[in-house]
Amino acid sequence: MIVAARALVLARTPAAVRIESLRDAVRRLLEVNRRLRQRLAASVDRVRTLSEERDELLAELAEARTDPLSGLAGRRGFTRHAAELLRTSGPGYCVVLLDLDDFKPVNDTFGHAAGDAVLAAVGERISHWLRPHETAARFGGDEFVVLATDDASLPERLKALREDIAAPVTHEGLALAVGVSVGSAKVTDDLGRALGDADRAMYAAKGSSRRGRSSTAPASV
Repeated sequence: MIVAARALVLARTPAAVRIESLRDAVRRLLEVNRRLRQRLAASVDRVRTLSEERDELLAELAEARTDPLSGLAGRRGFTRHAAELLRTSGPGYCVVLLDLDDFKPVNDTFGHAAGDAVLAAVGERISHWLRPHETAARFGGDEFVVLATDDASLPERLKALREDIAAPVTHEGLALAVGVSVGSAKVTDDLGRALGDADRAMYAAKGSSRRGRSSTAPASV
């Protein structure tokens, strides 16, 4: 009885009360830390999800973006749209690469504004040339690409397009003229392979004629 009474008295001393209070504070602190860790983990997951959504939206915008100079799609937009056309419309397409000749002298001699005017005019002429269910893009620099219907009229259509692109572009009283080298390849089951074939055909045409006039797209397939 005496021992129990002493223990009860000791438990009620200020020191014992402070110790118990500290223990309670530590328990509460541990609980707060646990909840903070849970919320932090949830926040990290949320930030990761938002970051992934942002990257997806940026990729989507990049695909949908049009080239500000030519008004045509960019490389990624062309690839996406061409794949859709090939999937929905089936075979019967030809990839045509067009590389401007003598563009650099125009740019270097008359300035970037003159070069931009040429690119804008070429983009507009290609846009007008397109038929429904065809697409085109500026791949960068002075290189353009078209996914065109591969039928009997394509040789004459490409001849007309070359002549149209070669027509002088008026800019600040100047008549700016460029030529174009053309290479084409029939699309079978692989768009990337057709682009590679068209690229080789285009450079062969560029080598055979300073302005690519001797290039005939179907013969380059």
